[in-house]
Order: sequence, then structure tokens, then C-alpha cells
Amino acid sequence: MRNVAWLGLALAAPIILAHFESNALFSSAPAVLCSGPSATAALIFAHNSVAASVVTVGMSFYAALVDALPEKFRRREGLIVKHVKPFSPALAILIVLNSLRAAGGLFAISLNVAPLLLPVAAVEAYGLYLAALYPLQRRLTAANMAKAYALFLVGAILEAALIDIFIQPPLSQPFS
Repeated sequence: MRNVAWLGLALAAPIILAHFESNALFSSAPAVLCSGPSATAALIFAHNSVAASVVTVGMSFYAALVDALPEKFRRREGLIVKHVKPFSPALAILIVLNSLRAAGGLFAISLNVAPLLLPVAAVEAYGLYLAALYPLQRRLTAANMAKAYALFLVGAILEAALIDIFIQPPLSQPFS
């Protein structure tokens, strides 16, 4: 149970970091997006990496908590750990849909450009799927997480290219 408490405290750090990173992202996005595709890709990769870290630490905490519970509580709470294959994609899709909703507020995404973002969303969703899957399956290794972060890097490069080609954020209007 002591390890679970430490994991719980460790979970607070990425959540707090994600809050400050999200505020910084929305305040600096216009300047970064107009400074070029490499800066845009770095910003997107950093944002996605923080999100994946929160998911990974959160799922590690949940798996450790379920293992530390007495047997009578473990049965109900362990359903997610036992049925990780449907839970991980559902979590990834939920996060990506929320991200697309937030991005719609950032940019004037026309219906002509929106279908081009779907492959990027699929790459990022697969990275989030792996970030949730590995801790719940207790296969959290550096090599496995490198796969997830590599997907986020590919997604960030694709997204930065699409932003550079199709989407020009308005500089005169602040984000709300």
C-alpha cells in the first residue's frame, strides 16, 4: 500500500504540470504556430507527451491500487485491468475527441480541412492507447513507452505540416 501512496503523489505532479502546460499552450500558441513548422511540431509533441505521461502514471496508479486492494474489493475494481483491450481504446478515443474539440476552438477549422486531421488523430489515439495499455497490462518498459512517444512525434510532425499548409491562426484574436 505504501507504493500505491507514492504513485498517487507521483500522479499529482504530471496533472499539475499538464494544467500549467495547457495554460501556456493556449497563451503562446499564436506566436509559436506562426514561427514555423518545427516550433509547432515541438509544441504539439510536448503537449502530447505531457498528456501521455498523465495517462501512463494514472493507469500505473490504478493498476497498483487494484493490486493493493483486499480480494473482496478487487473483483469489481479490477474489471478495467481484466478488460483492458476495450477500455484502452475507449479512453484514447475520448481524449482525442476532447482534443479535437479544443483544437476547433483554437483554429478556424473548415469542413474541408477537418478530414485531413483524422489520420493525425488516429496516430495520436494509437499512442494514447499504448500509453494506457502498457501500465494496465503491467508491461510498462522504456521500450514500450518509446513506441508510444514515437507515435506522438510522428503525429506532431504531421499535424505541424497540416497547420503550416492549411490553417492560419488569426493573430488579432486572443484565444478564449
